Amino acid sequence: MIVKRIAFYRKDEVKQQVPLNLTEEELERLLGDMRRLLTPA
Repeated sequence: MIVKRIAFYRKDEVKQQVPLNLTEEELERLLGDMRRLLTPA
């Protein structure tokens, strides 16, 4: 799986797709971290 992020360079005011290569474990950890941040305590 390839996850892409959009990089925004303020000086040039250009958006550019940048590949974000994550292992499945890293993706799971990232989603878990986001879930914890978004879940009310």
